[in-house]
Amino acid sequence: MFADVVQFLQEAPFEDSLSLSHMENQETIRDIRRALERGLRRTTNLGMVMNLGIPAVLFVLAVVFLSPGVSKAALEPPSFNLIFIILIAVSAADIGVGLFLKRRLLSPQNIFKQASSATEITAEVRFIQAAIVIYVINLSPTIYGFVLIFLGGKIENFLLFVAFTLIGFQLARPRSGDVEKLSQYYSRNSQSQGAARGKSIDPLKDFH
Repeated sequence: MFADVVQFLQEAPFEDSLSLSHMENQETIRDIRRALERGLRRTTNLGMVMNLGIPAVLFVLAVVFLSPGVSKAALEPPSFNLIFIILIAVSAADIGVGLFLKRRLLSPQNIFKQASSATEITAEVRFIQAAIVIYVINLSPTIYGFVLIFLGGKIENFLLFVAFTLIGFQLARPRSGDVEKLSQYYSRNSQSQGAARGKSIDPLKDFH
């Protein structure tokens, strides 16, 4: 009789608890994935507005400003050329900064930092925050080009800086592959933690 009780305590409650924990873990993994996909959809639209829409609006404003009859103040050519070269270098650096920030901010260590708070809400918010920072960096060259228009630049100068923004947008914007990597990381990490917790369970600890 005692052996039957021991066997029951070792098998049934232990297996039930593991099964329930596994189901809850799988549901959490699905919630995290859906949250990341939702964040990607939202930030993709936002990125198109920031890195495509805003440059288009500024292009129209630049054309209006450069139209005949609008008073303009221009720098001397040597000063303008120096500023132009500096801003070109900064714009090229911004592309590198965007790629670095994507690698840093969209890393699992950032999205899922402090595992106790790694819910679907925090994961989505961190994903959106990271994407916004990346899109702001991508937009910077367009702002530089627009400022140059007021310093004596031509529309060709402005379009060159817009090209830097478009390159940054293509290279650094969050993609579905990033969501896939984050989801796989969370799934592997959750399963390994669940296995570790399962090994630490002693169904007889209250019986001894």
